[in-house]
Amino acid sequence: PYRIDSPTAAVIGKEETSFQPWVADEWTTAEKKDAEAILQENKEQCAVSSEQAILYEQNASRHWDSFYSVNRNKFFKDRHYLNKVFPELNRVMLPMPDIDVVQSLFVVAEVGCGVGNAILPLVETAAASRGQPFHFVATDFSPVAIELLQNDDRYRNATKMNHGLSVESTVWDITRDDSPPPSCIQGVADVTLVLFCLSATNPERMKQAAQNISKTLKGGGTLLFRDYGRYDAAQMKLGNSRKKQVGENFYVKHDGTRCYYFEEDDVKKLFGDAGLETIELGYVQRKYINRRETSVRRRVWVQARFRKPLEIEKP
Repeated sequence: PYRIDSPTAAVIGKEETSFQPWVADEWTTAEKKDAEAILQENKEQCAVSSEQAILYEQNASRHWDSFYSVNRNKFFKDRHYLNKVFPELNRVMLPMPDIDVVQSLFVVAEVGCGVGNAILPLVETAAASRGQPFHFVATDFSPVAIELLQNDDRYRNATKMNHGLSVESTVWDITRDDSPPPSCIQGVADVTLVLFCLSATNPERMKQAAQNISKTLKGGGTLLFRDYGRYDAAQMKLGNSRKKQVGENFYVKHDGTRCYYFEEDDVKKLFGDAGLETIELGYVQRKYINRRETSVRRRVWVQARFRKPLEIEKP
């Protein structure tokens, strides 16, 4: 499979540089088979009952509200790397020169925004740019997350500005067939971010979620995706625990929130069936090395970019 990652990471060994916390990784076919065998061997003791799986589904909203009530905005770090992996965001992240030509409005949406670790750094940078008006829309499943986002000083400051920058946010459950995109982003987004969001939904509802997400884009718009990949260290840890598996490659964490671990084909099919064309699709694979504990964690993410064809009409 295609692998997306930095080729400049140091090589493990005597010449490895001390400042680099990770090195590029690549899984062999044999290693994948070994990882799958480990998960299958522990599958019986890892599985929860069907009754418990139903309860986790019914209480999904409550678990996420509880997560944000406890952790607030302290759990995830701001994602300042986005323009390095998604060139579409250079329009936001790189200040534009002062020009007299009026620029068209550029709309950025984020689905599953949490407390704003991706969208708020973009808003901050856009506020410092010139010559380009921006509109940012953030949505999340959790009302608590949206409230925390709206109370962030960066969000409040942006809403007070009046020089071509606007920000709004709302609660949206992307998994429901009776819940189309909010009117503020239905068919108008130039870019829609879906970062570590879809994995938190029930795989049985992902098809509907992908269709709803696709509807946020205008013709020619781009969807930017990154989420957890198959055999990631977190999956291997959960898969070797008791009473954590609620479905195939779908696990519950200690706080009641859930996570699915994708393969490339999962992502390609979901958004292909939703009418989007693949621009880029691949794995981000890294080894994180803890020298004190002499341990290595192998992280795996799936990263992709999709485009909505111009010939698809707005909903």
